[in-house]
Amino acid sequence: MTTDPSLNAYGITAARLVEVPGIRHQVASVFWSFMNSSGTIWDGSTYTNDTLFEDPFYATGYPIAEPYWATVQLAGTPRDVLIQCFERRCLTYTPGNPAGWDVEAGNVGQHYFIWRYGRMAKTIRAVPLRAALPHSPRCRSSSSSWRSSHGGTGRRSRITAGMRG
Repeated sequence: MTTDPSLNAYGITAARLVEVPGIRHQVASVFWSFMNSSGTIWDGSTYTNDTLFEDPFYATGYPIAEPYWATVQLAGTPRDVLIQCFERRCLTYTPGNPAGWDVEAGNVGQHYFIWRYGRMAKTIRAVPLRAALPHSPRCRSSSSSWRSSHGGTGRRSRITAGMRG
């Protein structure tokens, strides 16, 4: 992990400190704006302009990690992408994407599935974590321990810190 001052050019700041039992993380300003955005919604009888979520954490859950910059390949080109994972989704911010597509959300695992559908998927087969990850001496067997001790998606390789607080 390194500090890269060039990332300050994007103007991302720490917008909101979330402190709830077991969680203490900042939410990046672009994600906080996205989570509090307004737009056209259906209120049950008509279309109106209002906030998309009454509770900004409704769709994402609380943050489970700090936001981090990663250099990723997009359409064969290395791009800076800001990533922050929450209980139910990971949000990404890609500078230079068209307006409305600069912040994107990805659904995350069983936590999302249960939250969305109210039940566990019938096709999930439990695999002991140690069997799935035999070379990881720090892995733990329960999902609550995993969630509290790991914050990333495991898919990013070059991560740099660059958020201003």
